[in-house]
Amino acid sequence: MSNDSPKPRRRFWRRVRRVILLLILVVAAWWGWTWWHGRVRIGPDTTVLSGPLNPDGTVNYVAALDAEWAKGVTTENNAAPILIMGLGPEALGPAYRQFILAALGLTNLPDTGEYFVDYDAFCQQADNLAQPTTRPQRPPGKQEANLGRLRQRPWRQGEFPGAAAWLDAMAKPLAAAIVAGRRTRFYLPVIDMAARPSMEQILAPVVLEDIRKLGWALCCRAMLRAGEGQIDAAWYDIQGVYRLARVLTDHPSLFGQLSAILTAMAADKCLRGLALSGALDSNQTRELLKARQAIRIPIDVVSAIDRCSRYCSLEYIVWASRGAWHGIESIGPLLRWMPVDWNRDLRTVNSWYDQMVRACRLTPWRESSAAVTDLWDGQIMPVYMAKWQSNHVTLLFKQGPTRFALSLLAASAIASTDGRSPEFAARQVMSRELTVLTLALAAYRAEHGVHPEKLDELAPGYLKEIPLDVFTDQPLVYNRTADGYLLYSVGPNMADDGGKNRADKDAALNSDADDIAVQCPPAAD
Repeated sequence: MSNDSPKPRRRFWRRVRRVILLLILVVAAWWGWTWWHGRVRIGPDTTVLSGPLNPDGTVNYVAALDAEWAKGVTTENNAAPILIMGLGPEALGPAYRQFILAALGLTNLPDTGEYFVDYDAFCQQADNLAQPTTRPQRPPGKQEANLGRLRQRPWRQGEFPGAAAWLDAMAKPLAAAIVAGRRTRFYLPVIDMAARPSMEQILAPVVLEDIRKLGWALCCRAMLRAGEGQIDAAWYDIQGVYRLARVLTDHPSLFGQLSAILTAMAADKCLRGLALSGALDSNQTRELLKARQAIRIPIDVVSAIDRCSRYCSLEYIVWASRGAWHGIESIGPLLRWMPVDWNRDLRTVNSWYDQMVRACRLTPWRESSAAVTDLWDGQIMPVYMAKWQSNHVTLLFKQGPTRFALSLLAASAIASTDGRSPEFAARQVMSRELTVLTLALAAYRAEHGVHPEKLDELAPGYLKEIPLDVFTDQPLVYNRTADGYLLYSVGPNMADDGGKNRADKDAALNSDADDIAVQCPPAAD
């Protein structure tokens, strides 16, 4: 029989076909199992929300949050249009500027005009336009650009003519800030479905930082007016800053709540500076004390974490399951073909947020801080740090696709939820209490000629009760000195650092001191 019989060739090709068919079946089974296993299932334990949905079936978190944010907002109560008219269109950023302007009815707002600019930009414009002989002269040795000092003590136009000129030029946007603060809501429309917006657009809008700078400028003007003896006008501006802070609390993001905290604390420092200046008589001090006690800034860090920050992290995972990976696009398509259990990742991140919310709501603050730290250091950071301890390929084989994906995605949870957020909220509460005490001490001094030996002497004549240190639930530290006093909270580290803070100009290098202090008389500039 001949060796070139067709039977061996047929057997060979039959085996090849079987191998190819087997490979096709394996690939199809792998793809089907991966698709089914990696498909995001909408539910309360995974996506939290069940709708509204994008065309591809994923949850549209931006639309859901926008609908909630917009409830009860009208043209008459929304502060956003007034603020944009004071800040200018550029405050909105380029991505959705035209859409937001149209939604707010500001399509005719010109690109340039009498809009707010910060002091540095104002000086730069003056340097570019003015001749050297006509530029605002800055007194030798005066750091006029450091407006932090000008927000905390009365000053006169002759001391800082450049800053005074800046405030005069900003009269129109500052007036807009005052008007906006009288409104009850703050809403910026963010939905442009054609562009499929992300939660990142809500989390950190440029406009919040500009609004905060408006508040700082009002503080500067308040101290200028106080320096010129216009106490009522100074309080008018300080009150405007508190109202801006209240308006900012309407923003659903954590960044919005932190902006409100910083704005309220700036107003508190300004009011304490006025009380410590000696420019107030007894009646004025008592009136301001009563007014500050009546002001409530409804900071809600916990709700911002529970909703906006959570939605941001969940959206990031859902988008990743579709191959839309921010910053690691080369790996995203690869993981789409691997058995990543995205639902387990969603449940894990939801568990982190559930624990964070419970920790933030604990009292006293010491227990809350410890619970947040345990969550951060014990669960989130180890997963996050794994991505830096080896390259992506090694991490993938060491931990498996799902754990690998979570290591990469944990960054979004950290970016959108600062572990120190409860601390910032506690600082704002402490700032309010220290301001109230500073005013009460100033009233006591105005009526008795000296400060009290103990804080207890302020109740009930000036205060119903003496506030405690928010961080320890213990009495605040109060030491009367020959010419004044030192009053302070021991701060988040709950250690008595003698009234020192790492931000003090005489603080030791790498100091971890974080006392929150009021010194009378204030330290020299």
